[in-house]
Amino acid sequence: MKNKDKDKNKDKIEKEKDEVNVEYNVKKIRKDFNQLKEENIYLDTAATALKPKVVIDAIYEYYNRFNGNSHSKMSIYGDKTSELVENAREIVAKYLSCEKENIIFTKSATESLNTCIFGIEDKIGNNDEILLSILEHHANIVPYQVIAKKKNANIRFVYLNEDYSFNYDEFEQKITKNTKIIGITMQSNVTGEEIDVERICEIVEKRCKELEMHIPYIIIDGSQGITHKKIILKELKNIYAFVFSGHKIYGPQGVRSTIFK
Repeated sequence: MKNKDKDKNKDKIEKEKDEVNVEYNVKKIRKDFNQLKEENIYLDTAATALKPKVVIDAIYEYYNRFNGNSHSKMSIYGDKTSELVENAREIVAKYLSCEKENIIFTKSATESLNTCIFGIEDKIGNNDEILLSILEHHANIVPYQVIAKKKNANIRFVYLNEDYSFNYDEFEQKITKNTKIIGITMQSNVTGEEIDVERICEIVEKRCKELEMHIPYIIIDGSQGITHKKIILKELKNIYAFVFSGHKIYGPQGVRSTIFK
């Protein structure tokens, strides 16, 4: 039995190696993008990714064959559109290891952040604190400024080390009993600095236990980070919401996701 178990484990490891060592054929991949023909080079994926042929074909097929109002029972097209939307929800849930019921599709990451942030503004009071990193996109700063002005709350920023890396020690120290919201990006779209959100969650939990306080609302902007790192949301304990953009991961414009836990 032990030898059989060893063989099974060996086969599993070899299979995982095969899955990881998939050939990365740049020339073949470039053929999927019509805009990269004639040796064109595109370096603005941080803003929006080019769309591969399979995505463009899927959009074309939808508008030619299935176009209808989702969750409407007035036609077979409405049923089909509903099915496609729910299938997409399941794919996102599987990719991010979360429950599909927690996924909301919006038209932009900005709208997703606004929904998250303004949805909890009643939880903010006089002299409460909102903790942000200095690396945040303005979409993850401006809504907090509006709330802070309205509620007479304070915004505190976590700055960087001399090498421009995120200062985790300062982050921990700036969590106080007045901290009600923590807004944090996974990765800067300016410097490329990646913030370890798993570590962020651990620091918040540890600090809150020390201060004997409830964990603040943690809102993560994953718009840049999701393109570079595998996200397992069920391992991110205590987050309130995770936001990302579909168009930055080769999907169509106008589709973003908010995941509430």
